Amino acid sequence: LIHFSFSKLLITTIDILVFVPVKTEMNGDVTVWYGDGNIFYLHDKEHMVLFCLAVATLVFFIIPYILFVTFGVYCMRWRRFNNYIRPFVESFHGPYRNGMGYWFGVRVIVVVYIYIVYASLRGYNISLMLLLQLLGVASLTLLQALIKPFRS
Repeated sequence: LIHFSFSKLLITTIDILVFVPVKTEMNGDVTVWYGDGNIFYLHDKEHMVLFCLAVATLVFFIIPYILFVTFGVYCMRWRRFNNYIRPFVESFHGPYRNGMGYWFGVRVIVVVYIYIVYASLRGYNISLMLLLQLLGVASLTLLQALIKPFRS
């Protein structure tokens, strides 16, 4: 459930932060928001507020979540926090062998990469977008096949 909420926040945040350069006859080269081409990027008060909320979500939720699921085992070394975070860390790192718990974080980073590639290239070059996403997924699959991080 936490990972699904993370994915929804990630998609929404990336969609808010993506812009598109547009050439017009009246204004020349302008940058508009990808979600609505009528809104100039970071020129309207409403879009500035939305942009600030997206950056705050990125800084206070998305990046800490990625760091926690990747390096949560190292946080358990502090005795003060050990009892509180152990259930969360073990839920993320449970299916992996000892010392391989960071693979869940690697998978989350690949998901972030796929969403960023999708958001940046979906209106420009679909073939390049699919190729870059395939490279990310294929490299993760190859690494998992070679390293075998899961318990048997």
